[in-house]
Amino acid sequence: MLTPVKIYFSGLKPDPLYFKPKFKPEGALMIALKQLAQDLHMKPEELQKQGIETFLRHKLKMIESELFLLAKKYGIKDVFEFDKMVKEGKFHERDAFEDYFKFDNLEAERDLILKHLEKI
Repeated sequence: MLTPVKIYFSGLKPDPLYFKPKFKPEGALMIALKQLAQDLHMKPEELQKQGIETFLRHKLKMIESELFLLAKKYGIKDVFEFDKMVKEGKFHERDAFEDYFKFDNLEAERDLILKHLEKI
């Protein structure tokens, strides 16, 4: 939480000390991480690694379920097949426009997550 700030209309910038936060969130987060790791009898780095991996795997499942629903809706496997079917006139471009870009973005996000999971 920030301390109250006086607003100046003279064109001068307010003193930066008015924007000094009461606590440092990253400091509090690190203390909580260390305490939790200690309570779980593990190293903070391992807890952090497992937390990131779990988050990425959960996000990947959400993305894959959305991709599955879109693929089922249009009877396709990937964005290239989607593009091909639009070009062939099987779907009207204006009707499938939003889903096409959503499908493309979800595939890109899935690939990025898989790339990061390989590094862990």
